[in-house]
Amino acid sequence: MDDIAAIIDPGEHPLLEQTLSRSVVGGPTTVKAGLDAFIARHRPDELILTAQIFDHIARRRSFEIVAEVMREEAAAEAAI
Repeated sequence: MDDIAAIIDPGEHPLLEQTLSRSVVGGPTTVKAGLDAFIARHRPDELILTAQIFDHIARRRSFEIVAEVMREEAAAEAAI
């Protein structure tokens, strides 16, 4: 089922919305934009990332995308 909001208790909707508001789904460009926005808004000291993806290959690719983005960010900062 694609519409999880239709099967959860209405009282859980705010928690679902809060959780999904911190999710980033997509390729490197989308992930970079999402991470940049999250960091700008919350100013964290560190990031802890999770990927609730059953397929191991897809989960691994998800972390590879983040690693690529973070390497590019580090290289850009080092060049300044």
